[in-house]
Amino acid sequence: MPTGSWNWTTAVCRAVPEMRSLTLSVVRKNRQMRWRVIGISLLMAWSVGMFTMGLYGAEVFDASVDAQVENTNFPDVFINLDRHVDQAALDAKLESMRENGTISAYQLRLVMQGHYWSEGERHPAYVIGLEDPSDISINRIISQEGSLEPGPGEAIAQQGMEDKGLVLGSDADLVLSGQNVSLSIVGIGSSTEFIMTGTVSMGGYTLPGGIAILFANLAEIQSLEHDGSPIGDQVNSLAFLSDDPEAAMGELSVFFASLPEVPGADVIPQDNHPSVTFMRAGADEFRYIMPVMSVLFLTVGAIAILMVFQRMVQNDSRFIGVLMSMGYTNREIMLGYLGFGLVIGTAASILGAVLGVLITIGLLDIFAQFFGAMEFVLPVVFYPFIMGAVIAYTFVLLAMLLPLYQLRKLTPREALEYHKDNRIFVTGRRIGRTKLSVMGFRNAFRIPRQTLATMIAIGLAIGVAGSWLVLADSSLTYFEEQLGSGDWDVEVNFGTAISATAVNETYLGLPAGSTEEIVPFRAFQTSVVSGDRTANAFVTAGIGLEKVRDFSIESGTVDLSGALIAVTLAKDLGIGVGDEITISVLGTQMTLQVTGIVQDIMETAVYTELGNLPDSDTVNGAFIKLGEDLTAGDAREDLYENGNIVTIVLAGESWKAIEEMVDEAMELYYAFFFLNGIIAFIVAAATVTIIAAEREMEYATMRSLGVKRREMARPIIMEMFILAVGAVIIGLPASFIFADFLIGIYQEVVMYFPIAYTMFSIVFTIVLGLFFTMAAAIVPIRHAERIDVERIIRERTSG
Repeated sequence: MPTGSWNWTTAVCRAVPEMRSLTLSVVRKNRQMRWRVIGISLLMAWSVGMFTMGLYGAEVFDASVDAQVENTNFPDVFINLDRHVDQAALDAKLESMRENGTISAYQLRLVMQGHYWSEGERHPAYVIGLEDPSDISINRIISQEGSLEPGPGEAIAQQGMEDKGLVLGSDADLVLSGQNVSLSIVGIGSSTEFIMTGTVSMGGYTLPGGIAILFANLAEIQSLEHDGSPIGDQVNSLAFLSDDPEAAMGELSVFFASLPEVPGADVIPQDNHPSVTFMRAGADEFRYIMPVMSVLFLTVGAIAILMVFQRMVQNDSRFIGVLMSMGYTNREIMLGYLGFGLVIGTAASILGAVLGVLITIGLLDIFAQFFGAMEFVLPVVFYPFIMGAVIAYTFVLLAMLLPLYQLRKLTPREALEYHKDNRIFVTGRRIGRTKLSVMGFRNAFRIPRQTLATMIAIGLAIGVAGSWLVLADSSLTYFEEQLGSGDWDVEVNFGTAISATAVNETYLGLPAGSTEEIVPFRAFQTSVVSGDRTANAFVTAGIGLEKVRDFSIESGTVDLSGALIAVTLAKDLGIGVGDEITISVLGTQMTLQVTGIVQDIMETAVYTELGNLPDSDTVNGAFIKLGEDLTAGDAREDLYENGNIVTIVLAGESWKAIEEMVDEAMELYYAFFFLNGIIAFIVAAATVTIIAAEREMEYATMRSLGVKRREMARPIIMEMFILAVGAVIIGLPASFIFADFLIGIYQEVVMYFPIAYTMFSIVFTIVLGLFFTMAAAIVPIRHAERIDVERIIRERTSG
């Protein structure tokens, strides 16, 4: 076949039969290497699947959140007041704002917090009085069963409260403001406000499970008493829809400032509401974390492809020389071998797209446990799958560049005269107990560059897997440290704000001399401004907070005369120690200097002294440190007698309350670790299979010398053990490097937690890394046991 200038037309038209023969020869090689092709294709498909799942999962979450907000007319702003205000006056103000277009819809509410009895146990209760619970114009409750129109003595239960005994037809026995109230459950509904079933936002904080959420007619709740007098036409919460929420809030601030007693308030914009924030965080985690993880896997896969293809080209050198002698050009041969990569790229693209959808659906089942009332939407979008295919082909082709470049430079003579480097490196005479063990050791170091490359490829796969363990341990350690940072025994929250000076043992109902410290505090949610940046924040102002809280200082000092702010909030505002922040409180603003930046599980927390607030004597909760003569359990029973105490949290129960949620998150981390361990197995199996194929003559000779089939495994196991140890030595530090990189992304887009190196993650990475790598020895052992001795010796010794 003549050689000359090459182009697609001449290549096809000049030698169709020959090109078909070349293509068939590559196909035959792919069939001979089918397990390597399948293994690497699966690795790349899993990587592409994660990449696709990240982009598609983010689209699913965004579409689902948008649909949930739109379908339920979720308010743009919630305002929860710390005292009752006249319903008629507030209604008149909001109606005028609706008429002039400042707001489009609003909802007035009376929220009562108390206790709910279920099977002899107390649970915090959150009862919301609405003028019309069936109203669909704002904050719509979606009916699940029963009625959305409760009458006297009736209520609707939030979906997800069934384990608290709130089922259709049951009676809810409540204590509200010290009064026994029984409400019959006539309907079950789902509200986006409480879409995270079992949680509720009180005082700006999302409290864990055990909360009974009920919706009742507003008049029903207003008929109750407060401080010995009927509540009457009063409300303490509102929500509204507006095209310009900031303008609406400004107008409402002026209204509240005109009242005789200016109420404190939690101001919660839609984007900062716990339900929306948590759902958006899920979208961000999909969008950023998963594609980054997939790139790590794709890199490992590309290295595996590079090794496989380079070895294949080297082993086929004489075959390539024969093709050149027949007249095939280097480019034509390169195109033939390019089919190897195209097979992997195509398989990875198709299977990766399927895996991406399936993994997304599977993860949605897990997230449904957090968002029980949310309906997930699967949007029709194509770019995640197109980008997945582009990524697959890009990484595969990049991995083939070096071998193809080497092939391009070969001359027929160089190809025909190629000899493998079979030098053997031995470091001592007595290694192992048998000659077979010595052989395995020598084989491991026969070609040092190949051994090192194999260790790096497997080690990186182990490192990616181990990074999930470091990620899991870091988040778990951080949660445990934060939840254990409180030096208090009991936290109480009041239904209505009271004077800080009134919070003492007598008011709380505790025995005289039974406490060491009582620290009143006021907690609320509002906006914080620094320069041209605004963020929503959880503000806790108290008297002596440092006595009951160990602050983890990142920078600065614990000085509550100014403001201690969480790391994430400092990043959001772009500020540091010494800068100033302005905190908005209804009708007023206060400016504080940042004295310290702290690690805090409440990522947008601000801590300061109560005296810094405009209303420096009003509180809505207290931390209690008990003396030796009173247990937390006994104190809780005494505190329940106070009708204004609506939630009681024992320090030891803070962690237990969210332990189930954390365990589910940890299970997800560990699942990814084991899946990545399987990837390490695939990488190891793909690479060592090449080595096994190169040693067919060696295995055939051993068999002909009388080595039994079961003994063939010994040198392979020794070689794999050496590779496994080297891979783990590389993989362990790689896991920390990858984890540090991933945690940096987590801190930016999801949540803050510092990296932690625990003995558990180190030992588990080592043990599982050895296990998955050694498991790959099964592939070459089976290959060696099934070898056709006569065929191999005949083929390798003839001509």
